[in-house]
Amino acid sequence: TSLFKERKVFKMYIALVYGSVQGAGTIDAKLLHVNSVRTTFVSSKGKQALTDYRPLQTFTYEGEPFSLVAVKPLTGRTHQIRAHMAHIGHALVGDRKYEAKKCVKVSWCNRLFLHSYFIRASNAEGETFESIADIPDELVQVISLLSHGESNDLPSLLEPLTLNFYN
Repeated sequence: TSLFKERKVFKMYIALVYGSVQGAGTIDAKLLHVNSVRTTFVSSKGKQALTDYRPLQTFTYEGEPFSLVAVKPLTGRTHQIRAHMAHIGHALVGDRKYEAKKCVKVSWCNRLFLHSYFIRASNAEGETFESIADIPDELVQVISLLSHGESNDLPSLLEPLTLNFYN
């Protein structure tokens, strides 16, 4: 846990969000977690929270735009990615808690489309450890559906990010 507090652990997530994400950015919005409703809200009374995001690919399915994004939380707040992406109008697909009422309900994704793809940590001796977690089959199937069955080489799309997203 001290590595997290000292920000020596870096994570990158892959998410599918509603809408067409235009360009990379950083979300700087304080978050307040309310235990009684198990929800996190953007609030001036909250704690500092920073999230970097970068669009990878945009899809149109049944007339609706969706974006596959790489997301990097720079702080570690509860539901940070979910609350921040919803705050900028790009709720995660399958997120019943944070998606806006205007988001079209999808039957083709039966879970929250958020995947912890990459982690890098350094220990006290300065050794660096990295790990990549393959995207689960059910999420790969969703991407295949959105890309209308066209070949979608996710590893080649994601590999440069694991090398460059933290520099």
